[in-house]
Amino acid sequence: MPRSLGDIYILVNAAAFEATMWRGADLVGRWKIVVGKTRSPTPVFRADILGVTLNPWWEIPPAIAREGIAAMVRAHPAAAAAQGYVYQQGHYRQRPGPRNALGRMKLVMPNRYNVYLHDTPAKSLFEKDVRAFSHGCVRVGDALGLASALLSDRGWNRDRLEATVNTGATVTVSLATAIPVYVAYFTAEPADDGSIRYLPDVYHRDGAGGGVEQGCAL
Repeated sequence: MPRSLGDIYILVNAAAFEATMWRGADLVGRWKIVVGKTRSPTPVFRADILGVTLNPWWEIPPAIAREGIAAMVRAHPAAAAAQGYVYQQGHYRQRPGPRNALGRMKLVMPNRYNVYLHDTPAKSLFEKDVRAFSHGCVRVGDALGLASALLSDRGWNRDRLEATVNTGATVTVSLATAIPVYVAYFTAEPADDGSIRYLPDVYHRDGAGGGVEQGCAL
């Protein structure tokens, strides 16, 4: 972590299953998140958020496609098409829509892990206390709320975002200035009352040897 995190930044704490947005020392927003499973943990890294994509396509990583999507597209193309899965130019993809694994929003934040913050259709998972269910990406509760916070200075409020999503068109809105996002893993952090909050070490990184970082695209 750098000494100066930036005038505006997002901090993701995978151990807390939480993302926060900060403007200096002021908390702008707090969101529940789902992170990677213990066998596909969310990595620790820094990236720059360049924009927000509404109604994104999901470019399915080969490893995830091999888990069953590829076989479905080949053997049951009609059933696959009903879920939005297609094979185009040598890649498996999923069309935008209510079943899209990325949900209604994905942040444009290039990084070597191919890990992103995005929406999800699996809303019930946010009701759980321990939320380690993804292949490595960070699923955000109220993802359009996060998008509106990022794009507030571009004139994109929640109503405009909802209206654009409802058109079904894939739209990418660039941020006025890139905003850093820090994806971290802190099992102890300051609480709002000034005490220390201790969190479960779901990835078993606190002991000798720590854990192996790996990322996926969902």
